[in-house]
Amino acid sequence: MVEATGRRHRTSTEPGHATGGFGDPANRQALDLAVQHHGAGRLRQAEALYRGVLKEAPDHPVALHLLGLIIFQAGDSQGAVELITKSLAIEPDYAEANYNLGNIFKQLGRLSEALPLYRKALSIQPKYAAALNNLGATLQLLGSYREAATHCRQAIAIEPKNVEAHNNLGTALHKLGGLDDAVTAYQRAIALKPDYAEAHCNLGAALHELGDLEAAKTSFRTAIALKPDYVQAHANLAELFEKTNQTEELRQTVMQAKAACREDLRISLREAWLFRRDGEFEKARSLLEDSGGQDVDVHFLAARAHLLADLCDRMNDVDAAFDYAGEGNRLWAETSEAREVDGYRQVAQIDQLMEQFTAQWVESWGRLEPSGDRVDPVFLVGFPRSGTTLLDTVLRSHPAVAVLEEKPVLWRVRQSLNQMGKGYPAGLKELKQDDLSELRRT
Repeated sequence: MVEATGRRHRTSTEPGHATGGFGDPANRQALDLAVQHHGAGRLRQAEALYRGVLKEAPDHPVALHLLGLIIFQAGDSQGAVELITKSLAIEPDYAEANYNLGNIFKQLGRLSEALPLYRKALSIQPKYAAALNNLGATLQLLGSYREAATHCRQAIAIEPKNVEAHNNLGTALHKLGGLDDAVTAYQRAIALKPDYAEAHCNLGAALHELGDLEAAKTSFRTAIALKPDYVQAHANLAELFEKTNQTEELRQTVMQAKAACREDLRISLREAWLFRRDGEFEKARSLLEDSGGQDVDVHFLAARAHLLADLCDRMNDVDAAFDYAGEGNRLWAETSEAREVDGYRQVAQIDQLMEQFTAQWVESWGRLEPSGDRVDPVFLVGFPRSGTTLLDTVLRSHPAVAVLEEKPVLWRVRQSLNQMGKGYPAGLKELKQDDLSELRRT
């Protein structure tokens, strides 16, 4: 539900380096004029001038680099890579050429090739905020969220008004479970750029996880109003309605998304869910099987496969159900979250908790009474498909009831316990009355 962003191109040249020291003054003048055309979006004029410079000076690194950007913008990624690589062979310490080649590799999905280029640019210009930001965005896509957050913070320290860095910092913190800090980062991006649709969408995703559903809906709808064909915002709003069993709202959202956006798997997943809910399994299956070849996040491809497995099972097509279930598991194993999971470690942690939480140990805790200034939480527990979602939908209709997802809430409580220096779970035995009050406030 969250997206990393980064600047695509930077066509300005570094004073005294990019245009100076290469060729005669006439070439420098032509190159300066080409850069002006390029920055203004007059790509044909810029391309003609870059080619003119290269006719006189075939090894001019700046002209090679910027012509590479032009033809990349025209759709020739291979030609762009060749030109900028040639530029760097002539001038290896050309920071912007390293940066822009990194951007191209990032957009092509060649993330491991983008990283060293961003790092090279930063070794030449340590305060290159755009390179820090895009390095952070790339690390985030590779699942290195903590390092990504560090680089985004460095970019913000250099350029406090870098809205993309604030948004990318929010995304990294979101992935690390720091939802409150993520919300703050997204809000800072929006304060700097109120029409930043991506930041509104990401803010909605964080608020959704925090259980503030009305605020999340507002954020998603704001993103859609700013960018009517923004597929991710439509998909996030649809997912919110799906998870809260608001079927009619989901149906309306899917219809609006189909009218405003190109065909997209993220929307097809929600429409298929509606077909499944209505018992139209064949329609749902056909829809998903016809929409699987799109270049989207692996999470959605895994969700598609798992939903198809469910549909085939309901249609008694057992072989297909097993095949799709296996495909979904293989796809999920490719996600950054799955790669970070150590199954043996998780089982060991469960064993450790079972050994720790004996009746005798719990009896040894101090007897603490919660203060009367807060309502006690109630935990609704049940297996999937046991009716808990339906029950919480009924409960949340009462104005005095707030329904929250337990994972983000309890994760913040556990973080607070650690910040007290007590640790989990051993610190539970050491809690004092003030500690309990603080954790209840959290």
